[in-house]
Amino acid sequence: MESVVNKAVINGLLILIFIITAEVVMYDTVSMKSIILAFMLGVVGFLINIFSMKKY
Repeated sequence: MESVVNKAVINGLLILIFIITAEVVMYDTVSMKSIILAFMLGVVGFLINIFSMKKY
């Protein structure tokens, strides 16, 4: 269970880093909206991993 949670957290961080990097490359700035969006995506991925674990 812990390895799945860690994987979800790592995936969320990778998404966050990817979006911030893309914003810096494209606009030279990072907007708060993209950080919130990336955080929400990470939370959604985290919840999906937990729900998929409960099924098995």
